[in-house]
Amino acid sequence: MGRSYIPQAANVTTRLRSKILQGKDINLVSIMLPSPECDSSVVSGGNIAAVFKSADPRLIGDLSIGQFMVAFGVYRDVICAVYPDRRQELDTYMALIGELHLKHILSVP
Repeated sequence: MGRSYIPQAANVTTRLRSKILQGKDINLVSIMLPSPECDSSVVSGGNIAAVFKSADPRLIGDLSIGQFMVAFGVYRDVICAVYPDRRQELDTYMALIGELHLKHILSVP
């Protein structure tokens, strides 16, 4: 049990891992999709090539708190594999999000 748990649903490709480590914005939903890198296609004919970007409708939806926690946990583990000193900061952030969610749920009549 010395290794981090990575959910089977997580799909962290080399490209996605690189984006995370570069600090680029990513959609956390993409961590949970079977093929997060399928956001474009190339069509060519003769000397012309065109890139068509397709918007996966699953990337637009909101995450449940459980989905967020799982996706952010994978995101955190990717970062902490290279920058272990960031774990406390990211754990604190995740705990804060969970606490805010509970306060919101408990305050709704």
